[in-house]
Amino acid sequence: MSEVRPGPFRALTGQEAAHVGTTAEGAAGRVERALGIAAQTRTLAQRCACGGEIDMHGGEGQG
Repeated sequence: MSEVRPGPFRALTGQEAAHVGTTAEGAAGRVERALGIAAQTRTLAQRCACGGEIDMHGGEGQG
């Protein structure tokens, strides 16, 4: 029977931790978009009658 050692065996470097975070964030975004639950914000090309921008928000929990 082999000995089981606990891990992780070393702490992640700052660069490795940042890479893991970026990868996880990207994966979460892809899953949310695939399920139709991603929060999205878009600025319309059409301007408001007052001259301001029109921002559309949606997708949160719509899946």
